Amino acid sequence: MAGARGPAAAQASIQLPHAPSSARAARRFVAATLRGWRLDGVSQVVELLAGELVTNAITHTPASSVGIGLVVTLGGDAVRVEVHDTSPQLPKHEGMGGWDDEAGRGLELVAALATRWGSDIDGHSAGKAVWFEVHTA
Repeated sequence: MAGARGPAAAQASIQLPHAPSSARAARRFVAATLRGWRLDGVSQVVELLAGELVTNAITHTPASSVGIGLVVTLGGDAVRVEVHDTSPQLPKHEGMGGWDDEAGRGLELVAALATRWGSDIDGHSAGKAVWFEVHTA
């Protein structure tokens, strides 16, 4: 199976607090993880998109003691990043913010730069996972 949906070659995860500083922590975690996997060529894009999804989770979900989960998976020819939060509200794929809007560009960036992206209800909690994949080659 192509992409990160096949068997995981490597996986790393972190639990982040529901706080604005978590977007920066997510970018740093992704950078360190990808550096360890020798994937510096895709690191900047993956860091940017992970930071956007964590920011969205913080902005659009109620604060909880669970916080925000971040999972980075290397599988096949792609890196997959999942951001888990406690809201069951899936993001809208249509009508996302435009480039000139003051807010709402996070998912536009994800749609423009990721190979694939989507969202799923999280079967382990009452929340959801928003994810993207970026090819490594």
